[in-house]
Amino acid sequence: MTFGNKTLAEQYDIVIMGGGLAGLSLARQLLLADANRSILILEHRQHPVAEAAHKVGESLVEIGAHYFYSRLALADHLNTAQLKKAGLRFFFPHGNNRDISQRIELGATFFPKTPSFQLDRGRFENYLATLIQTQGAHFFDSARVLTIDISQTESSKHTISFSWQKTRHTVQARWLIDATGRASKLKRQLGLTSRVNHNVNAAWFRVKGKIDLDTWSDQPDWLTLVPRHFRYLSTNHLMGAGHWVWLIPLASGCTSIGIVADPQIHSFNDINQQQEALAWLTRYEPQLAHALSANDVTIIDFHALKHVSHGCQQVYSAQRWAITGEAGVFLDPFYSPGSDFIAISNDFISALINTDLQRKSIVMAAAIYNQQYLALFHAFMPVYQDQYALMGHAGIMTHKVLWDYAVYWGMIGLLYFNKKYTDISFMQSIGDTMHKLTELNIRVQQILRDNITDPHAFPVEKFIDTLSFDFLYEWNSSLTQPLPDDLLRKKLSSNLAYLQSIADNLNSKATLKENMTIASQENQLLFRDEGLRCCD
Repeated sequence: MTFGNKTLAEQYDIVIMGGGLAGLSLARQLLLADANRSILILEHRQHPVAEAAHKVGESLVEIGAHYFYSRLALADHLNTAQLKKAGLRFFFPHGNNRDISQRIELGATFFPKTPSFQLDRGRFENYLATLIQTQGAHFFDSARVLTIDISQTESSKHTISFSWQKTRHTVQARWLIDATGRASKLKRQLGLTSRVNHNVNAAWFRVKGKIDLDTWSDQPDWLTLVPRHFRYLSTNHLMGAGHWVWLIPLASGCTSIGIVADPQIHSFNDINQQQEALAWLTRYEPQLAHALSANDVTIIDFHALKHVSHGCQQVYSAQRWAITGEAGVFLDPFYSPGSDFIAISNDFISALINTDLQRKSIVMAAAIYNQQYLALFHAFMPVYQDQYALMGHAGIMTHKVLWDYAVYWGMIGLLYFNKKYTDISFMQSIGDTMHKLTELNIRVQQILRDNITDPHAFPVEKFIDTLSFDFLYEWNSSLTQPLPDDLLRKKLSSNLAYLQSIADNLNSKATLKENMTIASQENQLLFRDEGLRCCD
């Protein structure tokens, strides 16, 4: 059937409900694997969407960036139509926060070797929607899913009805994917909703105009600490007790700003409306509030969300359905993990679909992938849960950030870049290593939390260059270098031992440099013995 420039078949290999970041990227991934697959995407918004769209998820870190850049072959778009990112950057509170040059700063002074990007979601999703249609996918915007009938047998197909241009349409599909974001259509229908104990609220908005932190101070020594524009090109975090504020530049010339806060410390009512949020910024981040009052800055949207974190009881099924992106689980905006989880989830889903469309059994793989993905989600939760009270403590938080980087680059990212999450036998072979990592991370997060009442715990210098630590530089820089399985296992084991020594040093409450340097010296032998010496 043809409707103007839209084509609709009666049956598809895959129907994806939701044409946002998760759904569009999955369609791209599936078509790259097999251009002959029939795919229908049903998106409720009208396309093209506005640039600087209201969605969160504009900061890409290494896993998500690698997924889009390499796995989906979108390097040209990212390099020319989006902004390359100068890493994550953190400013900790000082006095009344009226002089940013006096705040303790943690961030890089050069671009990390493994790239990441700031993502204008509207621009990116418009590009992807056009691209997948040129690859043969059928894309219906302004479409509203009405009913979902899940197949109960191998021989039958799922049935989906939707409205488009005031007309009801019905299609069948072998695979059904829920990528509807927080609408979570399939999750709600199947009763898979699962709340998590971590509770933070968020408010965010976009402004037309450039918010450049380097203009907030004329102090020469501070300005020369970091190359010009590097602070602007970072995903900036303005930290405080129980909260943080993000500033993300977008290629469209807009700036994304968000407030994320623990309701035990900051009431949702203080940030859930535009005027209240601006008043809150005036109190806690007066330099940002002042920048927003400039004549050339205009607020173009405002959104607020209560209890941003959520879980899901099941995300993949041998009945040939799957849930991806925020339709399934979401941790927290801090460290920008949303696109990472999209990347990992879509890899699992693609592996299942690739296997099933070859008419091979997916019963075991679906169960294992489901367990792995949800286990990863729960393993990450201690990074966030009960940790917001630490955010105003510069000494504790700089240690925490570098620890979390180390776990991410040295273990979690290393597995993703080597394409191991979907390798069942390999993941089973490192089960003990991953269990030890989970337990070690829980221990470290508790050590940090136990020191919250000590204002002098973990003293730090005024400026910390993230990549000045050799082991962090090496772990980030080597992510794109594939390793054979035997060396990868050794590298994971070596990195875990390295992390263990850092954890042991944290009990001494020494300075950040002493903690990390001691760990580095103690573990050089591990790198030499395994042909993996730091910073070769």
